[in-house]
Amino acid sequence: MPLIDCPECKKPISDSASSCPSCGYPVAGHGRKQGSWVVTTVALVLAVVGIIFGAISGNVFAIVVGFLALVFPAIRFLLVSESSNKRMHRTPR
Repeated sequence: MPLIDCPECKKPISDSASSCPSCGYPVAGHGRKQGSWVVTTVALVLAVVGIIFGAISGNVFAIVVGFLALVFPAIRFLLVSESSNKRMHRTPR
């Protein structure tokens, strides 16, 4: 558990802390998981492949499923970005 300095009060805190225990300042980047972005990228690639396959084969179902598969990662991205923005702009204690 490496320690980093709090950007606000400069006291040492754990690099896995969501906020500084001394001043409450939110720590940037906390809670983002690398694996979730890999899953999102794979989902986007499969969606595009499905759309292309559907367009080439004339399969309307594959095109619709491909577009729906594009919508879900986009919604997830917006939700994660919004929650991250709220966490970053929270008023410290």
